[in-house]
Amino acid sequence: MTVRTGHRVDVLTFEWARELDTGGSGLGLVRSSLPEDDRARWSAELVGRVSVPSGDTEPSTCYLEMHDRAVLLQRMPVRDQLNRESTRTRALIGPRNVVTVQRAIALRPWRVPAEDHAGPYGSYPESWIAASDDDRALAAAARRCRSHAIALVAGLMEERAGADGYLIRPHGADPRALLWAAIQCLGREPWTFSTRESAITASGLPFLVFTDAPASRSSYVARRCSLDLREPSTAARRAVPQATHLVDGALAGRPRRRHRVQATARATARPAEPPPASRQGHLSYEMRVTMLMASSVLFIVLLALAGR
Repeated sequence: MTVRTGHRVDVLTFEWARELDTGGSGLGLVRSSLPEDDRARWSAELVGRVSVPSGDTEPSTCYLEMHDRAVLLQRMPVRDQLNRESTRTRALIGPRNVVTVQRAIALRPWRVPAEDHAGPYGSYPESWIAASDDDRALAAAARRCRSHAIALVAGLMEERAGADGYLIRPHGADPRALLWAAIQCLGREPWTFSTRESAITASGLPFLVFTDAPASRSSYVARRCSLDLREPSTAARRAVPQATHLVDGALAGRPRRRHRVQATARATARPAEPPPASRQGHLSYEMRVTMLMASSVLFIVLLALAGR
């Protein structure tokens, strides 16, 4: 299959290997549909993000933008060939309008797409769609963590982003459901994100990072705005009424701006009162008709008198 360079979607696999193309053993790129010339470059670009930190047993997804491409990572904790903690990461690299933030949110971290390296693809791979949730499933998940979704939307509305973005503490709420609600309410794109990070002191993390890691005085952490969804800030609490309206609208399936349209419709549905000048003009016309009729009657009476 021939795919034009600007439209191609490549699939990559990172895992532990005894012999890597870059030399030695370790976690690295072992399979991909990339052209040979691009393998080393993308391996170096992504190797710092594909690993699940030691001791982390939860799968996660990560959405990045690099150069003019979007990257979706699905990271799965595994045991390597020596029975040590390791990571197996599947990655898609493609145009931003194909590998979108919505696609990244929909992908289930725990369901691995079918192993298929027949790419590059000309569109989003069917095997990845099959491993994803639709809007109905994500909305149902968002309903289960509605209060956390409201806190997140309020925080994103009111809190100024840190130099490197936001550090979000979800307190058990599903990050994918929270992201879905935020996208529905605020529509801010593109957002880069990680649904789970247990090591938050590294550089180059995405814009929105969900974590339950302990607080740290690292300079990398200090450069981010912290959003605690259980204990929102004063500024975020002020935005809760508006955030509640937006979240409930999204959960009910209403378009993001419908509340504005409805307000306009109500305002224009009522019969408008005519302006004073129009009323005056209308009354003047009636007066003129009345005076004309009176004049006609008077003229007839005068003719009758003259005939006598």
